[in-house]
Amino acid sequence: MDLRGRSDRETLLQALTRCVASGLGSIRAIGCVGALGLALAGCKAAQEGPSRAASADPNAAAAATARGDWRDAADRWYAVYLADHGESARPMVETSRALLMSKDAESANNMVNLGLRDHPDDPDLLEMKAEILEAMHFRRPAEGYYDRVIAIDPQRATALLGLGRVRLELNLPGSAVKPLQDLVRVRGGDYESYSMLARALTGAGAPGDAFVAWGKAFGYSTSIVEDLLAASTLACDPDVRRDHPDALTTARGWLEKAVALDPQSTKAHFQLGVLSEESGKYDAAVEHYRRAIETDPASLVALTNLAVLYAGHNDESGTREMVKRALALEQDADRRKALLKLLEPFDKKPEEKP
Repeated sequence: MDLRGRSDRETLLQALTRCVASGLGSIRAIGCVGALGLALAGCKAAQEGPSRAASADPNAAAAATARGDWRDAADRWYAVYLADHGESARPMVETSRALLMSKDAESANNMVNLGLRDHPDDPDLLEMKAEILEAMHFRRPAEGYYDRVIAIDPQRATALLGLGRVRLELNLPGSAVKPLQDLVRVRGGDYESYSMLARALTGAGAPGDAFVAWGKAFGYSTSIVEDLLAASTLACDPDVRRDHPDALTTARGWLEKAVALDPQSTKAHFQLGVLSEESGKYDAAVEHYRRAIETDPASLVALTNLAVLYAGHNDESGTREMVKRALALEQDADRRKALLKLLEPFDKKPEEKP
């Protein structure tokens, strides 16, 4: 349909008439027109001359998409859709994508609904619908659409990734494992797929497999501090240490990388202290706990661990310092008693000491 030379009112009326005639009904017709907002906004430009009008040229539309000019892409793909009379699903998919990327999820949803009315089993439209619902934070229905896509095309990597992602966001890690394992098999491993799989496996109660997945993720150039921290905690799991004798050494390397990326990471310094304790390295543990409370003087867990560590090595001054600082923050009555108990050996009279 050529929009040039028509008034905005005429074009809007034609769009309404077309939607109603298609059997959409008044409510869906209004939604349909909402989806056309960007195309109709181009009517004035169309009247100003063909150089600014969106033409039904799929190559020009694809070029607009490729360069990320989403408003222009929405206009151009919609013009292709009108010229095609909805016979092909692609213009509807791409119009929806451009609208979504233009931060107009509602219009994108209206457009994809129009496409699914005529092409209910098209995997591209179904996946676009899932992406739109996910962007609108409707994750449960998005999960259903990703499932439908995979039922049609089990090898579609983007849908496997989407399904795994929304299931993790829905706190269903056990259900996220299979699509993410399939993703690795279909697409091959990368940081994104292995890190998501590691989180799913951790949530599903498989720390050993998660530890392996994290190791594969960190084999790629990208590393995120929060991921390095999450992975390193697995090294303290008894099953992981049984199956992976080098777990502590491996986790230490991950934490050292986290500190290199963020020298002020309290969590990384604290976890290095824990691993040093586990390895029997007293001086290193003290150093890392001290560094943790330097970066965050209110880190109660680091203060407490350091108090316990000092007490265990009969360091009275260190114990008293850390107990005092911890008590200033600790609110729990039982934990306060436990902290005070650390001082008892130092408060005994010389003849009472063993």
